[in-house]
Amino acid sequence: MMRTRYTGYTGYTGYTGISDGLRQRELGADKKAAQRVYLSQEVMIAYGNDLTTRELLNQYYLNIRQFGEGRKEEVVALRDNVRNACDGLLKSEKQLFFSKIHENHKEALLGVLEANPCLVLAKNEDQKTGLMVAVEDGNASLVDLLVNQGSYIEEVDKDHNTALGLAVQCKKDDCIEFLLKRGADVNHQNRWGRTVLIMAIMSEDEACVKKILDADADITCKDREGDQADSYAFNKPFSDETKQRLSVPESSVSKCSVS
Repeated sequence: MMRTRYTGYTGYTGYTGISDGLRQRELGADKKAAQRVYLSQEVMIAYGNDLTTRELLNQYYLNIRQFGEGRKEEVVALRDNVRNACDGLLKSEKQLFFSKIHENHKEALLGVLEANPCLVLAKNEDQKTGLMVAVEDGNASLVDLLVNQGSYIEEVDKDHNTALGLAVQCKKDDCIEFLLKRGADVNHQNRWGRTVLIMAIMSEDEACVKKILDADADITCKDREGDQADSYAFNKPFSDETKQRLSVPESSVSKCSVS
């Protein structure tokens, strides 16, 4: 029976036999790398002869890494298909995945993902992914791990917040910096039409406001009430320089729209 090989930080690498993984261990290969070589026999039993879930996951990894934004629609469709397949997993498996994130148990989390790779896309009852939960906990190392395992940084929760939005709301600076470096969308608008810039202003976190402005945030974005960043900043204890950067010219036209 063929096995699907995953590596912890590079995703899809192709197919291999289970003996290949055992041989790597026998030859004294790096223990952590060897632990991620193949899916466990227990998972294969759980899936039976149905290769659909693994094939979808393989294709998802392959496309998102090779084509990126160039084939965004295809990647999104594949990701949704994988999540639908993942919804068939036992509730206890999802609970285990999220519990290991809360416990900050990195090696155990890698083991859970080795057994069920598509859990990286799973959501809890609040429609939060594991990445979002790690962000709220302020665990930057797990945020890094989950992103490299294939977690989608622009996924949204029930309030249409992304991981970056949650990081700003929870004031998790390390996570904010990591997600900004990974190119997280600074102009995404949540359920109330608020961008991460507006959220940072509401939190009176001037340092965060500056970071987001430096990431080319659009100051013209309007929330559902029609307010822009400068309206939120009006009575905030920010420096004149920051308020000037937030000032929207009268002739400007907002390029943001609330979906």
